Amino acid sequence: MTPMYRTRLLACVTLLPLLAACGPDNPLKVNLRGVQITVPRQLPPAVIAVVPPPVAPVPAPVVLPPLPELPPLAPAPLASPPTAPPPPACPTADQLAVPAQQATVLVKSRPGDAAYNLKQGGKYTVTSAAETTQSVLPTSTSRTVKALTPPTSTVGQRVDAWSVTETDGKSASVATFVLFQPSSSPQATPAGIYLSGLRWDDDVRGDLTFQPLGGGLLIFPLPAQQTTTPFAASQTDPASQTVVTLTGQVPGKKRVDLCGAVVDSFSLALTGTITTPTQQLTVTWNQQIATQFGGLSVEDSLTLSGSNSASSVGARLDWQQTTRYTRVPDDPASTP
Repeated sequence: MTPMYRTRLLACVTLLPLLAACGPDNPLKVNLRGVQITVPRQLPPAVIAVVPPPVAPVPAPVVLPPLPELPPLAPAPLASPPTAPPPPACPTADQLAVPAQQATVLVKSRPGDAAYNLKQGGKYTVTSAAETTQSVLPTSTSRTVKALTPPTSTVGQRVDAWSVTETDGKSASVATFVLFQPSSSPQATPAGIYLSGLRWDDDVRGDLTFQPLGGGLLIFPLPAQQTTTPFAASQTDPASQTVVTLTGQVPGKKRVDLCGAVVDSFSLALTGTITTPTQQLTVTWNQQIATQFGGLSVEDSLTLSGSNSASSVGARLDWQQTTRYTRVPDDPASTP
């Protein structure tokens, strides 16, 4: 502590008794006047007892009956990824599609042995004295092509032969053909495709057998070319007394759509008659001859109409049939 601070503190302590003794030496008198005042009495507000409404008793929770047992769930099918729709059974060829091979003016060789499925359409009407029966043909048929032993040429002309058997489950037929190649011999048979045999046997068309003597009935002359002058041919089967007479013409060429593949062909139009002891039928037979595939007809249209007492179900027949291959034919047989 500094000397100055100590001096000041000592002075303050000395002055404290002196300051307490200072003041007036006489008693102080104060005169007060009395005043009357009225103080309003404030009563406490009356308290109104509010009785709360009676509280309704809380109902006990309703006990729900047990749920009935659910039947077991059937197993859910497995989800399969979406798949593209299947292609059509017989797609249509593009409008700009072109044949892989052009139809040739000559037929190189007979068609190769093979089996084919064909689309089929058509209907028939059979009229008898008692009733008229109508029905449609099955929508598909099958053909089997098979080589046959050809007839022997005495002048060295090359000859091929084959059969075409067709069945649709309700009717069956077989046709045989002979192919005579061009020859320089004056005694040679004119070049072309010949119908050497025809047979069918069913309840609608009856029983027909046609197998003429010799080479057969010319139905497609070679070399193939468009013609305006028709050709005619007639042959008789002496055993069955069946006569087939046909007039033919090749009006041009046509591209046939075989379920997406286009095949070039020559159009063949045949009209004529089939006469047997029990039948007199008018024939219209249109074919599309694919010469590059051994002379097969890849599309046919056959109409038969006339009296048909050989049928077991009627005396008059009206038959319409169309067929078309569903694929390109196999290559022709190898040339010997």
